[in-house]
Amino acid sequence: MIRNLSYCLLIVLSLLGFQSIYAQNADAVIGREEILIGEQAELVLSCRISKENPETIVFPALSDTVVDKVEIVSQSAIDTLQTGEGISETRLEQKFYITSFDTGYYVIPPLEFTVNGEVEKTDPLLLSVKTVEIDTTVSIKGASPNYSVEVGISDYIKVYWPYGAGVLGAAILAAILFLIIRKRKQIPAKPEPTPEVVDTRTPLEIALEELKRIQREAIYKRNLVKEYHTEITEALRDFIERQFSIHTHEQTSRQILDGLKFSGLTEKSTARLRTILFRADMVKFAKLVPDPEENKKAVEEAIEFVKENQPVSENENE
Repeated sequence: MIRNLSYCLLIVLSLLGFQSIYAQNADAVIGREEILIGEQAELVLSCRISKENPETIVFPALSDTVVDKVEIVSQSAIDTLQTGEGISETRLEQKFYITSFDTGYYVIPPLEFTVNGEVEKTDPLLLSVKTVEIDTTVSIKGASPNYSVEVGISDYIKVYWPYGAGVLGAAILAAILFLIIRKRKQIPAKPEPTPEVVDTRTPLEIALEELKRIQREAIYKRNLVKEYHTEITEALRDFIERQFSIHTHEQTSRQILDGLKFSGLTEKSTARLRTILFRADMVKFAKLVPDPEENKKAVEEAIEFVKENQPVSENENE
């Protein structure tokens, strides 16, 4: 019966596969097609994009389950895979860890991506969930009887010698410290602590000073385009961290934007920041070379973003 069910599911998968045969960009792969009940399998969703003209991609929206009785344990953020030089394409990838607590065969239907407004579907997948096999030919054995063990002095030494060694070592250490303190003629005076320098400037003042320095130096004119855009994004990361108390360093551009969803940013500011960060990512990872006007505009947009999000009191003072 299980074999017949497998054949039926394979036929269903084949029929569903015709619907996604032309999906050239979107892909879904399952790490393990067969798991034991309660075990986890990795489901990887990915979509191919162009480095020079990246498409607008919307990943499938999965919540708690993939299908009935197949649960999502955890999921990663959507990340961009790095590719080598000379390769014109890269991939966006998101990982899901799934499990099931009911045995059987589960069909994961084609998952829908939206690529530049058009729907693309992945191939369907099959997940088999099996239970642990129990050998029913062997009878259950009873508990073993209690038995006594003779304990000698050597057994006590084996168990408690670390405690004795610890006490002896502590006594030797205390004696050494006593002799050192006794022979010390004088105790050197403690050096006065160096006063901590506190930067009293506001996040706005710090960010504007740094961005205007970057604007003056314009190192992209010396073919330091990557370093130029890195300096701009680092200045914005520092400003966002100070202004909104959001951790930004060692975070991807997507994670920074997600962290700012409830910070009160306007749509205009969010769009401006997204453009700056994604352009810098393309320069750093996809070897994009913006024209001089785009390079000049990058720092101007960063300055506008900082000014748009200065504290209310500063706006009033101006």
